[in-house]
Amino acid sequence: MTKSLTAVATAIAAFLILGSVAKADVVVCNDIDAQIHVAFAYQTQDGFTASGWWNVEANECRPVDFLFDGSTLYYSADSDRYREGRMINRDHWGNKRELFVTRAKFDFENADRSRRGTRPELFSAYDVPQAFQGKATTITFRFVHGSTTINIKGKQSEGGR
Repeated sequence: MTKSLTAVATAIAAFLILGSVAKADVVVCNDIDAQIHVAFAYQTQDGFTASGWWNVEANECRPVDFLFDGSTLYYSADSDRYREGRMINRDHWGNKRELFVTRAKFDFENADRSRRGTRPELFSAYDVPQAFQGKATTITFRFVHGSTTINIKGKQSEGGR
């Protein structure tokens, strides 16, 4: 009986510890005159978890359904072609880490390994400041021609002031 009580107590403690890990909400803002397509990834013990492509219309902000849990968030984005003055532009954001993705929507583990139907795509890295790790946060990516601005804010707990 003592063993079963110990096992139950251990299971409850593990659930509370794992359940208390805060996930970050991710918001994407597109400040160019064309639709962009965005993907995200984070590293796990076994490799990289990656998902994409979310479409964000020109001059729009929207949350994406990506459960980020970690200390570094990887991102990649591509724009559709657009005209700026006399120039035709097409932007890509991502320059640090090569991950393997598909052209269509995807959601899979081990994105650091090539597999049938994938292609390499460069992702940039955003290191979450230590003060925000493990806390409920919102990370906002603002894509503009030639650069990305990233802001992070902690969320207020419910009932807090």
